[in-house]
Amino acid sequence: MTSSAAPWSPAIRWWSRSLIGWRAPAVTCTTSFMTLPNAERECGFVSLGEAWCDTTTDVGRLMLTIMGGISEFERGLIRKRCEEGIERAKRRGTKFGRPATLDPSQRQRIAERYSAGETMAELAREYECGEATIWRALQ
Repeated sequence: MTSSAAPWSPAIRWWSRSLIGWRAPAVTCTTSFMTLPNAERECGFVSLGEAWCDTTTDVGRLMLTIMGGISEFERGLIRKRCEEGIERAKRRGTKFGRPATLDPSQRQRIAERYSAGETMAELAREYECGEATIWRALQ
């Protein structure tokens, strides 16, 4: 099993052809029980805590499908709200990302000094930054 909930986890156990768990969240992290090889072997999940979560029945599979659809819908709403918030912040002029190490006047002086013959390593030591930062300032 390649998941965060290992088969020896106290929350879930294999029994016969079903994965038995105390609660559905213990297995919702483990999507491997829903994979095609398990479906072909008629392997299912039965939750001891939630009666609706039983993939060995048609109703249980329907409920898991519906819950999965609702979760996907909710995730889409969250993503949309985040994108709208980012757009609002951009319209207000909020700057995203890491603050610049060098201001425009420093960049200008670096360009002048580099064209005069100083090396990137010397400039990086003086401005207390990496050579990659000097290289980006020269672009």
